[in-house]
Amino acid sequence: MKLPKAILNQKIKDLGLIDENGKPISFAKFKQLVSVHQFGRGKTKDFILFIGQPKENLLAFYPMIRDNKVNSIKRAYDYLVDTITTKEKEYYEDDYVMWGNCGYPIAYGRIRAIF
Repeated sequence: MKLPKAILNQKIKDLGLIDENGKPISFAKFKQLVSVHQFGRGKTKDFILFIGQPKENLLAFYPMIRDNKVNSIKRAYDYLVDTITTKEKEYYEDDYVMWGNCGYPIAYGRIRAIF
């Protein structure tokens, strides 16, 4: 679901992804918070990375590369930094970063939100 950017910023702040100075958390802290879900086997693996509470406030990152877990985490962190620091929020607008409150998806796909 596309939230207005002001509400998205508040949701990100509620998840603790922004420090006291209004800057993104460190990569090390991000790695501790993220939950990586793998879809597929063999050479074609897709990853969705989640941060938050599944039924309340969940942020999902969809790396646009089919790669290993480490590179997917790095890419997701870049998406987070872009979403926090820029006004355009390119990756959020292109659905590589999504917000939801209906739990984890069963298959590789979008997360849902209900208001």
